[in-house]
Amino acid sequence: MEDADGLSFDFKGGLDSGPVQPTASSVPVVLPENSSSAAVNVAPNYDHSAATVVGAGKGRSFRQTVYRNWLRCLCVKYRDDEKDRCCSSSSKFDSIPLQSKERDRNTEKATSSSNLDSIPLQAKERDCNTEKATSSSKIDPLPLDLEIEILTRLPAKALLKFRCVSKIWSSIIQSQTFVDSFFSMSSMTQSRFIIAFTNFGRSVQSQDKRLFIFSSSHEGRESSSLATTLHMTIPSVTMYSNSATVCASVHGFLGITAHNPFIICNPITGKLTNIPGSRTSLGYDPVGDQFKALTLVSDTYRAHDFLVHEVLTHGGGGESSWRRNQVNSPPYKSLTKAICINGFVYFGAWTPTRDENPVIVTFDVRFESISFIRAPLDVVYWEGESILIEYKGKLASIVKEPFHPLTSFDLWILEDVDRHLWSKQTFKLPFSLGLGTTMTCPGINKAGEFIFALKNLPRDVQPYYIFYYNVDRNDMRKVMLKGIADDEEFRRRYRISDACCVHISPNHVESIASL
Repeated sequence: MEDADGLSFDFKGGLDSGPVQPTASSVPVVLPENSSSAAVNVAPNYDHSAATVVGAGKGRSFRQTVYRNWLRCLCVKYRDDEKDRCCSSSSKFDSIPLQSKERDRNTEKATSSSNLDSIPLQAKERDCNTEKATSSSKIDPLPLDLEIEILTRLPAKALLKFRCVSKIWSSIIQSQTFVDSFFSMSSMTQSRFIIAFTNFGRSVQSQDKRLFIFSSSHEGRESSSLATTLHMTIPSVTMYSNSATVCASVHGFLGITAHNPFIICNPITGKLTNIPGSRTSLGYDPVGDQFKALTLVSDTYRAHDFLVHEVLTHGGGGESSWRRNQVNSPPYKSLTKAICINGFVYFGAWTPTRDENPVIVTFDVRFESISFIRAPLDVVYWEGESILIEYKGKLASIVKEPFHPLTSFDLWILEDVDRHLWSKQTFKLPFSLGLGTTMTCPGINKAGEFIFALKNLPRDVQPYYIFYYNVDRNDMRKVMLKGIADDEEFRRRYRISDACCVHISPNHVESIASL
């Protein structure tokens, strides 16, 4: 198995080099299907070439070299075992009479002894030494638990290829226990974020519009640029910058709210699921290991005594089909994008109408109940922009003025859920980032840095930048994302000319699971 296969064995996440950007012609295209069922799984023609990693010829640590050689030899061992089983001819000897076997054995002994007498002593010793060296070079079999432990530390793209090494590896990698172990390892060692945008514009026909999903990894302060990887594209999907459009990462999957239907996809496997209904939020129950999609069925523009929601549940107890349930709640009008934190889905709203009582609507994913958390007027800011994020394990809201230079922002933190207690912090940026209408803050990374990004791509061929703001040091760094529509041929092929809306999900964990 050559280095060009895209293998990397840096278990701490620092790969030999960044990923090679796939060309637009090699991008896997996923075609959603319309169906009357609750959810439809679509398996695209996935191109594994997008996961190619270059690193041949560069210096590697001793640990990386050992892992590379071990994996090559292990793959060869599986191949040789298959050859030995296929070439076995023990059944042929059963048909030979016993006398013939003994006669052939005696003849063989006599021939071998006569040959040894004619061989010089030096040749005999050399053959013995060669035989010892060959036997010592054979690899002792590793314990199965050690193989599994090593596989959990490999890149997700490589694991999808290694399912073809042997039937044993295929069953291991696709087992639910291994999928959970890989996700736990990825959540501890990796820190990635998703960048999604569509080729929205007047010159683009509806059938030519598509959603592009990239990813990149957060790196240290010395990095002034980050390489991105294009995982997949979804045709006929358009995302806007309003609160009704969401591309949120939930337990390794993306919940995309654009238009009907609601899309759930895994960028690593390239598979997606369509759910009818555009006003949908995705949640995950870590206790029951279940995904649940909450869809608002009632029309919010009409007066209602209560609103009707539909809950679709997937997973838990070994079940793989979607199950329906109905949940009711007091009337409200949602204003912010939804976020899932520790088994709860939150989004800002006004109840019962836009003119009264700002609240945070809370959906308990496990018990499938909806409740309200009272919030200050500034938390769900009607005239400004309120962005719900996770801050140190708690729900928080970033509030910024839309038509003023972005030189500061307010952070509201939900300190006590039962008492509806909020605290406020104000941060002043080292320099202005432009008007609040052009910038957004999708959240923070694992290092605690706030991420600021442009809401739209540049209209012409220019690099796309994000900004990291460190609260403790009160400094800000500018990082360029390589490969985000900064190529003339890419823009011309997909007719990217107008300002395309960009959505960033800051904390994404890679998963090899499928719905």
